[in-house]
Amino acid sequence: MRCVVAFFRLSWFSVLTLVFCLLPAAAFADALCVTGSTGGPCPGFFAGTFIAPFLPVPEGLTQIPLPSGVFVTAGDVLVFDDPAMTILGDVLRFPDIGGGVAHSVLLLSDPGDPADTGLPASFQANTFSMVENAGGPTLYTAGPGGQVYNILSDSEALADVPEPGTLPLALTGLGVAIWIPLFNRLGRKRVLKLC
Repeated sequence: MRCVVAFFRLSWFSVLTLVFCLLPAAAFADALCVTGSTGGPCPGFFAGTFIAPFLPVPEGLTQIPLPSGVFVTAGDVLVFDDPAMTILGDVLRFPDIGGGVAHSVLLLSDPGDPADTGLPASFQANTFSMVENAGGPTLYTAGPGGQVYNILSDSEALADVPEPGTLPLALTGLGVAIWIPLFNRLGRKRVLKLC
């Protein structure tokens, strides 16, 4: 009987491991600014949320106006491409209209793709640095309980073609997920004879 219980526990462990491996990395990604570089509020801070809880900000030179009557803290969010924060890829800018406040947002990106705009020559005084999430959406939260901005850097209209190893890896995982319960069901009779 102990052998059957051991196989049952192994099966649940395998299923839980598979579930955690299939969770998207985006479920764990978010940059939360606590304070700006000047010691004041974070760039883009607004006490509360706008109409859209995750405000999408695409690349471009056009400033996206914030909702009527909404003014946020001016500043720049420096989005780096690498964890060591040595390669600057994007700047989420809240342009100062005077008094340290902003009423619009824009995303400036490193040159390379035709849609990229180029990085600014200088930055505003209030900054926050973060790392871009290469595996999913890059979310920036401007202060505790503040607005969340969805940084659409290098976003494309058409999804990239998956790498050649993606399909075999997915099929292998599916095969293992099917094989484990079948092995437990068919293997119990053999295990009971050995125990």
